[in-house]
Amino acid sequence: MLLYLLRWVACALALAAAAPALALSAGASPGVLPVSVAGTSWPRVLSADMEVLEDREGRLELSQVRALPGERWSSTGGHALNPGFSSSVWWIRLRLYNPQDLPAQRLLELAHPLHDDVQAWLVRPDVAHPQQHWHTGDRHPFATRPLDYRTFLFPMTLEGGGYLEVYLRIATHDGLHEAAELQLWDHRNLIRDAERLRFAFGLYYGALLALLLYNLFLYASTHITLYAHYVVYLGAFFVWNFSFRGFAFQHWWPAHPWWANQALPVMAACAFVTHGFFAMRYLQTRTCTPRLHRGLRAMQAINILCLLPGLAGWYGATLAVQAVVGCLGLLLHIFTGAVLLFRGSRPARYYLLAWTVLAVGIILYLLRMAALLPATPVTEHVLQVGSVLEFLLLAFGLADRMKQLEDEKVQAERAALEARAALTEQLESQVQERTRALEAANRLLAEMAITDELTGAYNRRHFNEVYAPELRRQARSCEGFALALLDLDHFKAYNDRYGHQQGDRALQAVSSAVRTLLKRSGDAFFRLGGEEFAVMMQARQPDAAQRFLESVCECVAELELPHEGSPHGRVTISAGLVFLSPHGGPHDPQTVFARADALLYQAKAAGRNTVASAVL
Repeated sequence: MLLYLLRWVACALALAAAAPALALSAGASPGVLPVSVAGTSWPRVLSADMEVLEDREGRLELSQVRALPGERWSSTGGHALNPGFSSSVWWIRLRLYNPQDLPAQRLLELAHPLHDDVQAWLVRPDVAHPQQHWHTGDRHPFATRPLDYRTFLFPMTLEGGGYLEVYLRIATHDGLHEAAELQLWDHRNLIRDAERLRFAFGLYYGALLALLLYNLFLYASTHITLYAHYVVYLGAFFVWNFSFRGFAFQHWWPAHPWWANQALPVMAACAFVTHGFFAMRYLQTRTCTPRLHRGLRAMQAINILCLLPGLAGWYGATLAVQAVVGCLGLLLHIFTGAVLLFRGSRPARYYLLAWTVLAVGIILYLLRMAALLPATPVTEHVLQVGSVLEFLLLAFGLADRMKQLEDEKVQAERAALEARAALTEQLESQVQERTRALEAANRLLAEMAITDELTGAYNRRHFNEVYAPELRRQARSCEGFALALLDLDHFKAYNDRYGHQQGDRALQAVSSAVRTLLKRSGDAFFRLGGEEFAVMMQARQPDAAQRFLESVCECVAELELPHEGSPHGRVTISAGLVFLSPHGGPHDPQTVFARADALLYQAKAAGRNTVASAVL
């Protein structure tokens, strides 16, 4: 969606980067040499090997183009052809030869899936008539493409020692050209690249669908309309991106090219509209910023009107209007979020952070489109990564907003109950209040007596109280039981390098991460002293306990706490795990503890950041 907002910027950057090459169009063609189809590096980008010709009237035929003198053609100077907004028809000529004795089968890819009208001819230099001709584009049914692929692939066979000329005629329906980047493939490497892209896009769209379905389930369970706004916004963005990448035309409506084109501006407008409603509801602009709220509502009305030219088939006009309106709306939303953030709004933090991440992804992708950054898997998919992070951050913000509303509701209900009790029976209210305060103090004292003050885990005294009884209970109930001892790796070196205050913060972070993973009420987490912790948990199988401890190690490593004194470069933990089988009979507590301690040292001897386990 937002890629359309800055599309003209990308075109301008691309034209600026390609200005030296485009200047050649005023003079003679430099005479691009034929391209060898032999080689081991795939794909081969052909931007530096192709010649271009602008047909301003759009009336030239292939025979006329072939008869034109060489000085009419120009080189792109190593850049992709990117005319942007232009009503001209553009021709591309490419000369290929096969230096080998055996025939070579190759695939020529026109990498962008949204070209309106594309004709391709394969011509042997010594033959008057074309060897092969295709007429396709996203304004034609998908079946017109030579191969069932989201971009344009043209198969060709070059005889041993033979030459072949490729002519491409690229026309536009409404004056908006996509960047024409040509790549040469062999079949095996194309299949390998297609599988890689399918996996990457599968992860991307799978993540979006997972977020959509999860929040849809939350809406069905809670009937909170803010979840519905988020789901509709995410759904509109999903359909737009699926269409923009060419997958929707390939899989959803291959026989309906008109809708395949109109789905892009229509779904972009829908994404703008649904985002606006979500943002206003999420940021509570009606009550927090009434003046800006009126401006956002006016922008929403304009965005809704942008749907009309898209439905009428005015593709280019719709994108032009959306570029202006979308940029203004984006700036207004960012300004509103900044104002609310300045006023201390918690939702505004997530909102601005989400847009910042997406903006970084957009900028990097546009720089790649303008050839100012190299085409790598990172720059190719940075827009997808940015959008996933945006929706994930918005989902976190949505959860935080719901928690905030729930806390406010609980506080309001509590205040109402307290006020009613005070009006009806002031004395009883005072007694109850003092009783509650005393109970809370007692609970706090009891909790403090068994809780480690620094980390929030249970302390060693509580471990000593519950450990032996838990072993006896396990023996009577014939349930599986696991005891794990955990220890931060190289923690003394960490304290020596970073100081004890930083060490305390590391202990707190590790404790918080582990306690987050403990889901069941029967599981308990203890700090035994220093950097040593213990976990007691119910487990039916030793493999389940092993996997859980490994996930704990991974979670601590993913905290990314720097530790230059560790070979891992960050704070990690090691664990010794003892699993007591359900029918193993009673066990001596000291024996079990000593066994777990020995396994902990075994894990450290094995290189740390690992789990050593045994079954008793």
